[in-house]
Amino acid sequence: MPLIRLDVLRDRGVTSGVFTQTAQTLLFGGFLFSMALFFQVALGLNAIQTGFLYLPLSIPLLIASVAASRLSSRMAPKIIIQAGLLILIAGLFLSSATINIEVRGPGLMTGFALIGTGWGLIASQVMNLVLSQVLPERTSETAALMSASQNLGMSLGTALMGSIVIAGLVTGATALIDESTVIPEDLKPAVISSVEENAQFLSDEELQAVLKGASPEVSQEILRINENARIEGIKTSLWGLVIFAVVGLIVSIFLPPEILVSKKNEDQAHPDDLRKFDSS
Repeated sequence: MPLIRLDVLRDRGVTSGVFTQTAQTLLFGGFLFSMALFFQVALGLNAIQTGFLYLPLSIPLLIASVAASRLSSRMAPKIIIQAGLLILIAGLFLSSATINIEVRGPGLMTGFALIGTGWGLIASQVMNLVLSQVLPERTSETAALMSASQNLGMSLGTALMGSIVIAGLVTGATALIDESTVIPEDLKPAVISSVEENAQFLSDEELQAVLKGASPEVSQEILRINENARIEGIKTSLWGLVIFAVVGLIVSIFLPPEILVSKKNEDQAHPDDLRKFDSS
């Protein structure tokens, strides 16, 4: 007997829930990965300082999760999930607009708070909403499928954002090298080729070690270009997350409108709630 019978995916409500869960964890994993690069590599912060800067995200996430659980008794979970996605998108827009070589002002932290709030609203509803759509004997395998989608989303988020960050870094660095008046024109093709072939998200210290043989003027210019290109790479990854969030919002249209009555005892459930399920 298979661990998971994939015929459960014939239910559109389950399928949309799996994809929404995947999108949510992809966004979560991708955002944390991008911000870790920004804080620890671009800004040179240590793990404790990075954790402290995550507080404006973590605290609203916890509060929103608790609030959404109470709110679900008066509002359809589907609406709460969609509201969470919209708030998350707004937070990504604000974070992308305010991110810079230094963390200044409340803009970025406000973006973090919005993102945490959005995640809290989504995460508190998706699993219960999907599991309410299946018969009791299918609950454990559906829960396993949802858990697998979480792990898949986290892995995809890290991998995709890593690729997008490097792509944004290469694009930004290439443009800045081409515009530079400090780097000699005859050296620009070689520098651009080196960036394209060996692009890495390097800290200033790592890059300085590579530039030991270069003149001070060229070294400072390349450090400046790297500093700005790193920010461009992070911003590109945030725009990528916005696209995935919009896809998640579209998929959420197909979510079940509400949680069905408990099926622990099918004889007590309303026949209309069970009409869509097979006798198998």
